[in-house]
Amino acid sequence: MITASCHPSRKHYSKGLCINCYKASYRAANREAIRAYDRAAYQRHKESRRQSKRAYYWGDSLARERIQAAARRRAAEKPEEARARKTAWYWANLEKARAKHRQEAASRRASCAGRTARPATLAERAALVAPGVLCTYCRSAQAVHVDHFIPLSRWGGLPSSERGAGPDHLSNLVGACAACNLSKGAKLPSEWRGRRKP
Repeated sequence: MITASCHPSRKHYSKGLCINCYKASYRAANREAIRAYDRAAYQRHKESRRQSKRAYYWGDSLARERIQAAARRRAAEKPEEARARKTAWYWANLEKARAKHRQEAASRRASCAGRTARPATLAERAALVAPGVLCTYCRSAQAVHVDHFIPLSRWGGLPSSERGAGPDHLSNLVGACAACNLSKGAKLPSEWRGRRKP
């Protein structure tokens, strides 16, 4: 057996080197060419890889749970990076993000309406944002949004003793100005300290 000059205990592959050292030297000498090839290959197979990943994600519930758990861990470890990625994706996929938000909101509302014995009527909702009605939270601006005092997304986590007549009942709806409603978001009233004054 012809041995390699770099590692006498290994078999010679090319130019006096063993296969591992030859590959390492080739990568070092052709780094940019390899990167360009990898980028082109990624673009050629981008859609098929995406479909394969989707099939794997939705076809295996255990794998989906592992992926989601890993994503939550990364977000918890580096919250600023996670927030920046989410914001960048939102603005790069604005229509898709808005459609997803509308779909999730409609699903939540349909689910909550089914858990409310008597949902508020359109007239009752309109009265909360009628001209001259002030924001429930800041008491200084005109109410233009009908806000769920206990957010729809948090309703399921409340104990039954705190749920009242239902998420869409008039007792859980208040009039709010746009700034307060968007600032409050999905927070419980006890978690929200009011929007910052300009």
